Parts: sequence; C-alpha cells; structure tokens
Amino acid sequence: MSGKENNSSDEDTKEALFGLYDLAKTLMGKNGCPWDKAQTPLTMRQYLVEETFEAVDAIGEENPQHAKEELGDVLYNALFISYLYELAEDFTVSDMAQSMRQKMVGRHPHVFGSTDEKIKTEADVNLKWDEIKHCKEGRARKSVLDEVPASFPPLLKAFKYVKKAASKGFDWPTTEDALLKVKEETLEVEEALADEKKSEHLEEELGDLLLAVVNVCRKCRVSPDVALEGALKKFYFRYTHVEQGQPKNLDDMIKLWKEAKTEQNSLIDKTN
Repeated sequence: MSGKENNSSDEDTKEALFGLYDLAKTLMGKNGCPWDKAQTPLTMRQYLVEETFEAVDAIGEENPQHAKEELGDVLYNALFISYLYELAEDFTVSDMAQSMRQKMVGRHPHVFGSTDEKIKTEADVNLKWDEIKHCKEGRARKSVLDEVPASFPPLLKAFKYVKKAASKGFDWPTTEDALLKVKEETLEVEEALADEKKSEHLEEELGDLLLAVVNVCRKCRVSPDVALEGALKKFYFRYTHVEQGQPKNLDDMIKLWKEAKTEQNSLIDKTN
C-alpha cells in the first residue's frame, strides 16, 4: 500500500470521527433532539454499560459486521457523554482525547521512549504499566485491589481481585492447589446445608465457593465471564429443547435434556 493510500485512509478516519462529534453538536443544538438535550453524564451511564455488553457479545460471535455496529454504539456513547461534559465546561472532547493519547504514550516507553527499556514480554509490559501508574502518575491507593473499579459486576470484580493479588505473589503454586480449594469450599457448603445451625452462613460459603472457582479460571487463563456465557448458551439450547418437548414431569425433562445434550455434542463434533 502506498503512502498516499495510507494518508487517504487517515483522513477518512479523521473525517468520520469528526462527523460523530458534529452529530452530537447538532443533536444538542438549537434545533436538536429533545431526548438528547435532556441527558446528563449520569443518565447516560446505563446506555454506555448496555452498549458495551452488546459489543462484547458481538465480538464473541466473531461477526465483524455486528461488531462494527456495536462498537460504533460504544464509541458514539463515549463521545456524546464527553460532549455533555464539554457543554458543562468541565472539559472538552479534545481535552479528553489528548489526555488519553498522552497517557497511552506515557505507558508505552518501550515504543515511544527510550530503546533501553528492557520490555520483551507481555508480563514485562504489565509490570511496567503498573509501575508507571503508581510511581509516575502518582495514583493514590490503599491497596492494589483499589485499582479495580467498585462498579464492576461481581464476577468480573472477583476475577480482577484474584489477578491483582496473584501479581503480588498471593497465589496458589499450581492449578491443582487452586482446585483443592474449590473442593474445600464445596465441603463447607455441604456442611452449611446439613447443619441447621450453620444455614445462616450458607450465602457466605457459596460466595467463597464462587470465588474459588473464579481463581481456578484465572489459573487456567480462562475468563470466567466467557466460560459462564458459554455455559449459558448450552443451557439455553438444552432447556428450549425441553420446553418444546412438552414434558409432563421431571423424568420427561431429564430425558429431553439428555437428548438435547447429545444433539448439541453432535453439532459440535461436526463443526470441529
């Protein structure tokens, strides 16, 4: 590809991004949209979260066209919220973009800075990233866990917590050790179920069990969100088959469930 083609592509990108900014200005302008004008950064939070999850789903489907649409929604929501701050004179969209660029450049000294940086692996990058955040950017924190946003969904927060703790050496030596913890927590759940005096601790014990399973996911380099989403898709396929079979009792349901499981496994084998 020639340099001219590269420049043309860059210009197209700049024009497209400015077009989104101009769209936000129009919608918030004198003859704009009443709904848009009624929004604030606080009211837009839920839409940003929803659009982000929809984008994650589209990426998981490995459908580029769907991903393009959903990522566009995320991009516009982020830009629109930034423009709301601009209208309130808190900061401009330009401030936001420039600040982000400066931060990313600063966190990649091995790319934009000294060639003496001994960063060769992903692990090296992660260590340098944390060092820059806390030493150079001066982010105050009581604990390494404070780096995890409080508003994260519990499953994601659990994964981030155990990952942060492990980065500081608080980790099981092997995956098998982590799995033994799952078995230990399972036994404690069983004890809480069997002993009425401990029943009040059941929720606590189940929480400990879930956290232990999340830690095994981390040890196996598996995202618990992705793993659970896969399990939910299987459950949906199998349970809808059960519903369609119009079962009269639990035995019928189990039979239909097994049929769906066999069919699903067969489909997977054909795909592979």
